[in-house]
Amino acid sequence: MLLSLYRKVPVSPQNMAVMAELLRENDIDPAPAFSAAGVTADHASNPLATVSGAAELAFQEKFVELTDGRRHVWLELGLRSRFLMLGLFGVAVMTARTLRSAMETAGRLAWLHHSLALYELRTQNGVCTLRMRLDQTPPHLREFTALRDAPATTDLLNMIWGGRFPFLGIELTTRDRIFTPVRKPDAMVVRLGEPGAVWTWPAELLDQKLPAADRRSHELSLRQADQLLQHALATDESNDLVARICRLLQEGDPGLSLPDAAARLRMSPRTLQRRLTGAGVSYRQLQTRERINGARRLLRETSLPVAEIAWRLGYTETSAFNHSFRRTCGVSPRAWRKSIGQPQEV
Repeated sequence: MLLSLYRKVPVSPQNMAVMAELLRENDIDPAPAFSAAGVTADHASNPLATVSGAAELAFQEKFVELTDGRRHVWLELGLRSRFLMLGLFGVAVMTARTLRSAMETAGRLAWLHHSLALYELRTQNGVCTLRMRLDQTPPHLREFTALRDAPATTDLLNMIWGGRFPFLGIELTTRDRIFTPVRKPDAMVVRLGEPGAVWTWPAELLDQKLPAADRRSHELSLRQADQLLQHALATDESNDLVARICRLLQEGDPGLSLPDAAARLRMSPRTLQRRLTGAGVSYRQLQTRERINGARRLLRETSLPVAEIAWRLGYTETSAFNHSFRRTCGVSPRAWRKSIGQPQEV
Protein backbone atom coordinates (compact mmCIF):
# COMPACT_ATOMS: atom_id res chain seq x y z
CA MET A 1 0.00 0.00 0.00
CA LEU A 2 2.82 2.44 0.89
CA LEU A 3 4.61 1.97 -2.45
CA SER A 4 1.33 2.33 -4.37
CA LEU A 5 0.52 5.64 -2.66
CA TYR A 6 4.11 6.83 -2.99
CA ARG A 7 3.92 6.46 -6.78
CA LYS A 8 0.67 8.45 -7.04
CA VAL A 9 1.20 11.42 -4.73
CA PRO A 10 2.96 14.53 -6.15
CA VAL A 11 6.03 15.56 -4.16
CA SER A 12 8.56 18.36 -4.19
CA PRO A 13 11.62 17.68 -6.40
CA GLN A 14 13.90 19.05 -3.64
CA ASN A 15 15.05 15.57 -2.73
CA MET A 16 16.18 15.06 -6.33
CA ALA A 17 18.12 18.32 -6.17
CA VAL A 18 19.87 17.21 -2.96
CA MET A 19 20.75 13.81 -4.44
CA ALA A 20 22.00 15.44 -7.65
CA GLU A 21 24.27 17.79 -5.68
CA LEU A 22 25.66 14.88 -3.69
CA LEU A 23 26.38 12.97 -6.91
CA ARG A 24 28.29 15.94 -8.32
CA GLU A 25 30.35 16.23 -5.12
CA ASN A 26 31.37 12.61 -5.62
CA ASP A 27 32.31 13.23 -9.27
CA ILE A 28 29.24 11.39 -10.60
CA ASP A 29 27.16 12.87 -13.41
CA PRO A 30 23.50 13.07 -12.24
CA ALA A 31 22.18 13.22 -15.85
CA PRO A 32 21.30 9.48 -15.98
CA ALA A 33 19.23 9.86 -12.81
CA PHE A 34 17.32 12.84 -14.23
CA SER A 35 16.79 10.88 -17.44
CA ALA A 36 15.46 7.86 -15.54
CA ALA A 37 12.99 10.10 -13.70
CA GLY A 38 11.95 12.01 -16.82
CA VAL A 39 12.78 15.30 -15.07
CA THR A 40 15.21 18.08 -15.98
CA ALA A 41 17.76 19.53 -13.58
CA ASP A 42 16.08 22.96 -13.90
CA HIS A 43 12.70 21.48 -12.93
CA ALA A 44 14.22 19.79 -9.88
CA SER A 45 15.71 23.15 -8.80
CA ASN A 46 12.38 24.97 -9.09
CA PRO A 47 11.00 25.50 -5.55
CA LEU A 48 7.43 25.73 -6.90
CA ALA A 49 7.59 22.55 -8.99
CA THR A 50 6.27 19.09 -8.16
CA VAL A 51 7.05 15.63 -9.52
CA SER A 52 5.21 12.35 -9.28
CA GLY A 53 6.19 9.88 -6.62
CA ALA A 54 6.97 7.46 -9.46
CA ALA A 55 9.55 9.90 -10.85
CA GLU A 56 11.05 10.40 -7.38
CA LEU A 57 11.34 6.63 -6.97
CA ALA A 58 13.00 6.25 -10.39
CA PHE A 59 15.56 8.90 -9.41
CA GLN A 60 16.26 7.11 -6.10
CA GLU A 61 16.80 3.80 -7.88
CA LYS A 62 19.27 5.36 -10.32
CA PHE A 63 21.01 7.18 -7.47
CA VAL A 64 21.59 3.84 -5.72
CA GLU A 65 22.92 2.34 -8.94
CA LEU A 66 25.25 5.28 -9.62
CA THR A 67 26.68 5.36 -6.11
CA ASP A 68 27.35 1.61 -6.39
CA GLY A 69 27.08 0.69 -2.74
CA ARG A 70 28.94 3.72 -1.35
CA ARG A 71 27.17 3.54 1.98
CA HIS A 72 28.83 6.65 3.36
CA VAL A 73 27.13 8.63 0.55
CA TRP A 74 23.74 7.21 1.55
CA LEU A 75 24.30 8.19 5.18
CA GLU A 76 25.36 11.68 4.10
CA LEU A 77 22.15 11.97 2.09
CA GLY A 78 20.16 11.21 5.24
CA LEU A 79 21.93 13.98 7.12
CA ARG A 80 21.13 16.44 4.32
CA SER A 81 17.51 15.29 4.02
CA ARG A 82 16.43 16.44 7.49
CA PHE A 83 14.97 19.73 6.26
CA LEU A 84 13.01 18.01 3.48
CA MET A 85 10.70 16.80 6.24
CA LEU A 86 9.68 20.37 7.09
CA GLY A 87 6.90 20.52 4.50
CA LEU A 88 3.32 19.51 5.25
CA PHE A 89 4.56 16.27 6.84
CA GLY A 90 6.92 18.14 9.15
CA VAL A 91 4.32 20.71 10.20
CA ALA A 92 1.80 17.99 11.04
CA VAL A 93 4.33 16.04 13.11
CA MET A 94 5.99 18.95 14.90
CA THR A 95 2.72 20.66 15.92
CA ALA A 96 1.31 17.48 17.51
CA ARG A 97 0.53 17.87 21.21
CA THR A 98 2.67 14.99 22.52
CA LEU A 99 5.46 12.74 21.28
CA ARG A 100 2.95 9.88 21.13
CA SER A 101 0.67 11.95 18.88
CA ALA A 102 3.65 12.98 16.75
CA MET A 103 4.63 9.32 16.19
CA GLU A 104 1.02 8.42 15.30
CA THR A 105 0.89 11.34 12.86
CA ALA A 106 4.18 10.30 11.25
CA GLY A 107 2.77 6.81 10.70
CA ARG A 108 -0.48 8.16 9.28
CA LEU A 109 1.36 10.43 6.82
CA ALA A 110 4.18 8.05 5.90
CA TRP A 111 3.18 8.31 2.23
CA LEU A 112 3.75 12.09 2.26
CA HIS A 113 7.53 12.31 2.60
CA HIS A 114 10.39 10.79 0.63
CA SER A 115 10.75 7.51 2.53
CA LEU A 116 9.70 3.95 1.74
CA ALA A 117 10.10 2.83 5.36
CA LEU A 118 7.36 2.23 7.92
CA TYR A 119 7.79 2.51 11.69
CA GLU A 120 6.49 0.40 14.57
CA LEU A 121 6.24 1.87 18.07
CA ARG A 122 6.16 -0.37 21.16
CA THR A 123 6.49 0.15 24.90
CA GLN A 124 7.72 -2.49 27.31
CA ASN A 125 9.26 -2.36 30.79
CA GLY A 126 9.38 1.41 30.77
CA VAL A 127 11.25 1.61 27.46
CA CYS A 128 9.79 2.87 24.18
CA THR A 129 11.15 1.23 21.01
CA LEU A 130 10.74 2.70 17.53
CA ARG A 131 11.63 0.11 14.90
CA MET A 132 12.09 0.77 11.18
CA ARG A 133 10.18 -1.68 8.99
CA LEU A 134 11.29 -2.33 5.41
CA ASP A 135 8.94 -5.18 4.44
CA GLN A 136 7.10 -2.91 1.97
CA THR A 137 10.33 -1.47 0.57
CA PRO A 138 11.63 -2.93 -2.73
CA PRO A 139 14.48 -5.33 -1.79
CA HIS A 140 17.08 -3.48 -3.87
CA LEU A 141 16.32 -0.25 -1.96
CA ARG A 142 16.19 -1.59 1.60
CA GLU A 143 19.79 -0.94 2.62
CA PHE A 144 19.78 2.48 0.97
CA THR A 145 16.52 3.37 2.74
CA ALA A 146 17.88 2.27 6.12
CA LEU A 147 21.14 4.18 5.77
CA ARG A 148 19.48 7.33 4.46
CA ASP A 149 16.47 7.37 6.80
CA ALA A 150 18.22 6.51 10.07
CA PRO A 151 20.01 9.89 10.43
CA ALA A 152 17.05 11.78 8.93
CA THR A 153 14.62 10.23 11.44
CA THR A 154 17.04 10.90 14.30
CA ASP A 155 17.23 14.56 13.34
CA LEU A 156 13.44 14.74 13.00
CA LEU A 157 13.09 13.52 16.60
CA ASN A 158 15.59 16.17 17.69
CA MET A 159 13.55 18.86 15.91
CA ILE A 160 10.29 17.60 17.40
CA TRP A 161 11.85 17.72 20.86
CA GLY A 162 13.25 21.19 20.35
CA GLY A 163 16.83 20.12 21.12
CA ARG A 164 18.89 16.99 21.67
CA PHE A 165 16.44 14.11 22.08
CA PRO A 166 17.14 11.93 25.18
CA PHE A 167 17.72 8.63 23.38
CA LEU A 168 18.69 5.56 25.32
CA GLY A 169 20.22 4.22 22.13
CA ILE A 170 20.17 4.21 18.31
CA GLU A 171 21.16 1.11 16.38
CA LEU A 172 21.61 1.06 12.61
CA THR A 173 22.17 -2.29 10.91
CA THR A 174 23.72 -2.72 7.47
CA ARG A 175 24.83 -5.76 5.48
CA ASP A 176 28.42 -4.58 4.97
CA ARG A 177 30.90 -2.51 6.91
CA ILE A 178 31.24 1.19 6.12
CA PHE A 179 34.96 1.66 5.65
CA THR A 180 34.89 5.36 4.74
CA PRO A 181 34.73 7.75 7.74
CA VAL A 182 31.21 9.14 7.99
CA ARG A 183 29.26 11.75 9.85
CA LYS A 184 26.51 10.17 11.92
CA PRO A 185 24.24 11.25 14.77
CA ASP A 186 25.57 10.98 18.33
CA ALA A 187 24.56 7.76 20.09
CA MET A 188 24.19 5.87 16.80
CA VAL A 189 25.86 2.46 16.75
CA VAL A 190 26.35 0.73 13.39
CA ARG A 191 26.16 -3.07 13.36
CA LEU A 192 26.14 -5.79 10.71
CA GLY A 193 22.83 -7.46 9.93
CA GLU A 194 19.68 -7.11 7.89
CA PRO A 195 19.10 -3.43 6.99
CA GLY A 196 17.09 -1.50 9.54
CA ALA A 197 17.23 0.82 12.53
CA VAL A 198 15.95 0.93 16.12
CA TRP A 199 15.60 3.90 18.48
CA THR A 200 14.90 3.60 22.22
CA TRP A 201 13.98 6.17 24.88
CA PRO A 202 12.21 6.29 28.26
CA ALA A 203 8.50 5.52 27.83
CA GLU A 204 7.55 8.41 30.14
CA LEU A 205 8.51 10.84 27.37
CA LEU A 206 5.64 9.73 25.14
CA ASP A 207 3.01 11.87 26.86
CA GLN A 208 5.06 14.99 27.44
CA LYS A 209 3.84 18.12 25.65
CA LEU A 210 6.01 19.16 22.71
CA PRO A 211 7.44 22.69 22.45
CA ALA A 212 5.86 23.45 19.06
CA ALA A 213 2.45 21.96 19.90
CA ASP A 214 -0.34 23.91 18.18
CA ARG A 215 -3.78 22.33 17.88
CA ARG A 216 -5.07 24.50 15.04
CA SER A 217 -1.93 24.17 12.92
CA HIS A 218 -1.87 20.43 13.54
CA GLU A 219 -5.51 19.91 12.54
CA LEU A 220 -5.16 22.16 9.49
CA SER A 221 -2.09 20.27 8.24
CA LEU A 222 -3.90 16.93 8.71
CA ARG A 223 -6.88 18.20 6.68
CA GLN A 224 -4.58 19.46 3.94
CA ALA A 225 -2.78 16.11 3.84
CA ASP A 226 -6.11 14.27 3.53
CA GLN A 227 -7.17 16.59 0.71
CA LEU A 228 -3.88 15.99 -1.10
CA LEU A 229 -4.32 12.23 -0.78
CA GLN A 230 -7.92 12.30 -2.02
CA HIS A 231 -6.91 14.48 -4.98
CA ALA A 232 -4.07 12.11 -5.88
CA LEU A 233 -6.36 9.07 -5.72
CA ALA A 234 -9.10 10.81 -7.72
CA THR A 235 -6.58 11.90 -10.36
CA ASP A 236 -5.30 8.35 -10.62
CA GLU A 237 -8.86 7.05 -11.02
CA SER A 238 -9.61 9.68 -13.69
CA ASN A 239 -6.44 8.81 -15.60
CA ASP A 240 -7.50 5.16 -15.54
CA LEU A 241 -10.91 6.04 -16.99
CA VAL A 242 -9.34 8.12 -19.78
CA ALA A 243 -6.99 5.23 -20.62
CA ARG A 244 -9.92 2.78 -20.79
CA ILE A 245 -11.82 5.06 -23.18
CA CYS A 246 -8.78 5.49 -25.39
CA ARG A 247 -8.37 1.72 -25.57
CA LEU A 248 -12.02 1.37 -26.59
CA LEU A 249 -11.53 3.87 -29.41
CA GLN A 250 -8.21 2.35 -30.51
CA GLU A 251 -9.34 -1.27 -30.51
CA GLY A 252 -12.93 -0.84 -31.65
CA ASP A 253 -14.93 1.78 -33.50
CA PRO A 254 -13.22 5.22 -33.52
CA GLY A 255 -16.66 6.74 -34.12
CA LEU A 256 -18.10 5.15 -30.96
CA SER A 257 -20.71 7.46 -29.44
CA LEU A 258 -20.60 8.58 -25.80
CA PRO A 259 -23.73 6.54 -24.87
CA ASP A 260 -22.25 3.42 -26.48
CA ALA A 261 -18.91 3.97 -24.72
CA ALA A 262 -20.73 4.45 -21.40
CA ALA A 263 -22.64 1.19 -21.93
CA ARG A 264 -19.41 -0.73 -22.55
CA LEU A 265 -17.91 0.81 -19.42
CA ARG A 266 -21.07 -0.16 -17.47
CA MET A 267 -22.07 3.33 -16.43
CA SER A 268 -24.66 5.88 -17.48
CA PRO A 269 -23.79 8.53 -20.11
CA ARG A 270 -24.34 11.22 -17.48
CA THR A 271 -21.90 9.55 -15.05
CA LEU A 272 -19.28 9.16 -17.78
CA GLN A 273 -19.66 12.80 -18.80
CA ARG A 274 -19.41 13.99 -15.18
CA ARG A 275 -16.28 11.94 -14.48
CA LEU A 276 -14.58 13.15 -17.65
CA THR A 277 -15.43 16.73 -16.72
CA GLY A 278 -13.76 16.10 -13.36
CA ALA A 279 -10.69 14.87 -15.22
CA GLY A 280 -10.60 18.09 -17.26
CA VAL A 281 -11.35 16.51 -20.63
CA SER A 282 -14.41 15.85 -22.82
CA TYR A 283 -15.37 12.70 -24.68
CA ARG A 284 -15.21 14.62 -27.96
CA GLN A 285 -11.61 15.66 -27.26
CA LEU A 286 -10.58 12.05 -26.57
CA GLN A 287 -12.37 10.81 -29.66
CA THR A 288 -10.81 13.48 -31.88
CA ARG A 289 -7.35 12.72 -30.49
CA GLU A 290 -7.66 8.99 -31.18
CA ARG A 291 -9.13 9.62 -34.63
CA ILE A 292 -6.24 11.90 -35.58
CA ASN A 293 -3.72 9.39 -34.21
CA GLY A 294 -5.41 6.70 -36.31
CA ALA A 295 -5.40 8.98 -39.34
CA ARG A 296 -1.66 9.62 -39.01
CA ARG A 297 -1.00 5.89 -38.78
CA LEU A 298 -3.07 5.09 -41.88
CA LEU A 299 -1.59 7.99 -43.86
CA ARG A 300 1.92 6.86 -42.90
CA GLU A 301 1.52 3.09 -43.31
CA THR A 302 -0.94 2.76 -46.23
CA SER A 303 -1.77 4.37 -49.55
CA LEU A 304 -5.51 4.35 -48.83
CA PRO A 305 -7.46 7.29 -50.29
CA VAL A 306 -8.29 10.04 -47.81
CA ALA A 307 -12.00 9.34 -48.25
CA GLU A 308 -11.47 5.69 -47.26
CA ILE A 309 -9.48 6.73 -44.19
CA ALA A 310 -12.23 9.16 -43.18
CA TRP A 311 -14.82 6.39 -43.48
CA ARG A 312 -12.72 3.95 -41.43
CA LEU A 313 -12.40 6.53 -38.68
CA GLY A 314 -16.16 7.01 -38.43
CA TYR A 315 -16.56 10.28 -40.33
CA THR A 316 -19.71 10.47 -42.45
CA GLU A 317 -18.25 13.27 -44.57
CA THR A 318 -14.67 13.51 -45.91
CA SER A 319 -14.85 17.28 -45.54
CA ALA A 320 -15.45 16.91 -41.78
CA PHE A 321 -12.36 14.70 -41.54
CA ASN A 322 -10.26 17.19 -43.54
CA HIS A 323 -11.40 20.04 -41.32
CA SER A 324 -10.66 18.14 -38.09
CA PHE A 325 -7.22 17.01 -39.31
CA ARG A 326 -6.25 20.50 -40.49
CA ARG A 327 -7.37 22.06 -37.21
CA THR A 328 -5.20 19.62 -35.23
CA CYS A 329 -2.16 19.22 -37.50
CA GLY A 330 -2.16 22.54 -39.32
CA VAL A 331 -2.23 20.95 -42.80
CA SER A 332 -4.57 18.76 -44.83
CA PRO A 333 -4.25 14.93 -44.71
CA ARG A 334 -2.77 14.88 -48.25
CA ALA A 335 -0.21 17.58 -47.39
CA TRP A 336 0.76 15.75 -44.19
CA ARG A 337 1.24 12.49 -46.09
CA LYS A 338 3.40 14.29 -48.65
CA SER A 339 5.49 15.96 -45.93
CA ILE A 340 6.60 12.61 -44.52
CA GLY A 341 7.56 11.29 -47.96
CA GLN A 342 4.80 8.73 -48.27
CA PRO A 343 3.40 7.86 -51.73
CA GLN A 344 0.17 9.57 -52.57
CA GLU A 345 -3.07 7.63 -52.97
CA VAL A 346 -3.78 5.96 -56.25
